[in-house]
Amino acid sequence: MKMLEAHFRGVTLLLVTHKERAELYAEQFATFKLKVTIEPAD
Repeated sequence: MKMLEAHFRGVTLLLVTHKERAELYAEQFATFKLKVTIEPAD
């Protein structure tokens, strides 16, 4: 469902985790040329 949300809306939330893990995932996704934005949770 998140893939379809990203496709149709242009954005989706994939994961909520602590900053260090988010940065690790961002690096890993970058290897697949996927754009990642890390933002603090509200």
